[in-house]
Amino acid sequence: MPSPKMLGKVICGVFLLVTLAEATQVRMAAEAFPEAKQGNAFFAAPQLPAAQSYFPRAIVPATPSWTQPRRESPSVGLLVALLYVMGAFSRTGATTTTAATTINTACTYTEWGACSNTCQGERTRSRVCSGVTVTEKESCNTQLGFLDDGWYRASNCYDYSVGVEDVAFATAQTRCEAAGAKLATVGMRNITVRREIMAGLNTLNVSPDWILFGISRASSSAPYDWLDGVTEDATFTTDSTFWFFNEPNTYNCVVMYLGNPGSGHDTSCNQPENYLCERAA
Repeated sequence: MPSPKMLGKVICGVFLLVTLAEATQVRMAAEAFPEAKQGNAFFAAPQLPAAQSYFPRAIVPATPSWTQPRRESPSVGLLVALLYVMGAFSRTGATTTTAATTINTACTYTEWGACSNTCQGERTRSRVCSGVTVTEKESCNTQLGFLDDGWYRASNCYDYSVGVEDVAFATAQTRCEAAGAKLATVGMRNITVRREIMAGLNTLNVSPDWILFGISRASSSAPYDWLDGVTEDATFTTDSTFWFFNEPNTYNCVVMYLGNPGSGHDTSCNQPENYLCERAA
């Protein structure tokens, strides 16, 4: 279908064609009757018989009154207008054909491949159009927050769950392992992720709000060790983003208030508390 722009050109061309045709006929009539160009009225005389046409082609006088031969060929302007209209239709057809060819180009797709990761992964597929193959990519397994099984998935691609029974540190390890997890370590070492975890889990209104996680030390003079094998140096005890004011003291296990990611307190490893489990997504 012609575009509005092309349609406008066609209409203008037709109008110009009609106007030039009428002007040509008037000019030819004037040349046929030069004596009529007197006064303000273009055709004041002679009066034509009612049965005859207005235009000179229909007039056959007995004695021709013109002194110059009539020019029967179309004017240059008439030919230009005709070519303009033909060109507009030609361009409109070409545009329509090109657009249809583009829209109707068929592409084939392969199935999406497996996700590259169980959390924040990527998958690919191939798209073939007109013999050209393009690889497409999209993210997959992007869900964060609470999962269907009640665990909370954080942006570090670990899942977290709070054990709401009060147990000692060793028992807490056993309970997490039974759930296919461990006492939380990775997420609790990073202040940004720790804030994220606690903000999410705090909506559960766990009571009491102190939780054990995967860090302890052998004695009050020994460094703190995480259960995944990471050992902290002496500067850890002065980390104000981790410890509460005047902490730690002489106890060997650590609890943190669920609603405050910088509230680390040392505590006895035999003190029953809630606990935080962590599993890889």
